[in-house]
Amino acid sequence: MRGGRVGEVCLPHVQLGDIRLRNRLVTSSSLLGYGAADPGLVAYGMSPLARFVPLERFGAVTTRTLTVRPRDGHFTNRTDWPLRELPSLLRRYATVLRGTDGGWINAFGWCNVGIEAYLRDYHPRTRAQNTIISVGGFSVAEFVALVDVVNAAVPAGEIAAVEFNVSCPNIEHDFEPILDGVLTDAVPRSRHPVVLKLSPDRNYVAHARRAA
Repeated sequence: MRGGRVGEVCLPHVQLGDIRLRNRLVTSSSLLGYGAADPGLVAYGMSPLARFVPLERFGAVTTRTLTVRPRDGHFTNRTDWPLRELPSLLRRYATVLRGTDGGWINAFGWCNVGIEAYLRDYHPRTRAQNTIISVGGFSVAEFVALVDVVNAAVPAGEIAAVEFNVSCPNIEHDFEPILDGVLTDAVPRSRHPVVLKLSPDRNYVAHARRAA
């Protein structure tokens, strides 16, 4: 482990295989939207926290899971909510967030602007961060397409990794039939390190063994 400077604070770098993190603090997918700040009222996607927290100081910031085409999921991918519509926005949040003793659970269902819009409108604004781009597909072909788009738009070394989301329980999709194809066809195409996101609630051990 080697020391490095982020701003004025000396933090240890963390190396996980090919993945280089600036420190041990890594956000999960969706927590900070796309990691980009916006002065207006933000529903989901651009992060209001990015206006106050230096996200480049995180070990890595994981994006919303991005798909080939935009998805509303169980929420919305709209990002232009005016203040007068705050009550409507809060009602939407109430349908997809539940508090628990240990924190929060959500069912946003992969709501996102789509990979092309993210790379065009958001990624250029977050290059100072150490980003993990999360992608999700409903077929092997979609995962391959997502990897190819990221490869073409993002030079090797510019991001920490690409996360393959093959486990989301909130989109009513069975990933089991495509997992082997994702591992053999999509993962090797990536020019960036790959993180495979597996769910602990279904066949986790078997999936982890196959991924390894």
